[in-house]
This record gives sequence, C-alpha cells and structure tokens, in this order.
Amino acid sequence: MILLDTNVISASMRAEGDANVTRWMDRQPASTLFLSAVTVDEITLGIEVLPAGRRRSRLARIFAEIIGVFSGRVLTFDTDAAIESARIRSQRQQKGLPMSLADSQIAGIAPEQRLLACHDESARLRRD
Repeated sequence: MILLDTNVISASMRAEGDANVTRWMDRQPASTLFLSAVTVDEITLGIEVLPAGRRRSRLARIFAEIIGVFSGRVLTFDTDAAIESARIRSQRQQKGLPMSLADSQIAGIAPEQRLLACHDESARLRRD
C-alpha cells in the first residue's frame, strides 16, 4: 500500500500532465493508493491562492474528483504520526538534509499505517 506525496497528485493535475506519473499511477490498483490530509491541505491552499479564473476552476474541479476517488483513503495526521514526523525531521537535520514540515508529516503518517511513501522527484517516480 502506498501513500502518495503531494507532488505526485500535483503532477497528475497539470494541464500537460506528467506521463511518468500517469503511467505509474495507472498501473497501481486504486485500492492500494492513499492520500494524507496534509496533501489535501497543500493542494487546496495552492488552488485557493490562485486568482479566480479558468485555471483555478479547472484545478478545483480536478481535485474534487480526486478527493472523490480517494474517498475512505485519506489518512489523518495524529499524535503517532506527529512523533514519527519529528523523529524523521530530526534525523535528516542531523545529516544536513532538511525536510519541509509538510513532507515530514506525510512521511510520519506512512510507517504508522504500514505504507510506503511515494513521491515524484526530478520527473522520476520513486518509492522510499
């Protein structure tokens, strides 16, 4: 089972799309893919700060459809995830590899739910 990072969902929402992400997601059984409430927050914020217009409307419609597809598979950020998130961020900081709060929160949710965290980096999809 796989917890999708925000940038995977964002890449799938682009007008031109990301062929690597789309192909990879199409090969996964839908029931094995999950979102986090953190991703919902990040993408909603990204849409809300856009000026009113066609682009904002298109992205809001697409994201509403995505939320519907993931109904029952959006995971919350709870106390255990918060502790894991802080542990992950601390370890990375000690190695000189800073991590954003949102990314560490998503990473903190994955182990608690026994999921792999999946993100898109440099146009390549990879699993951690």
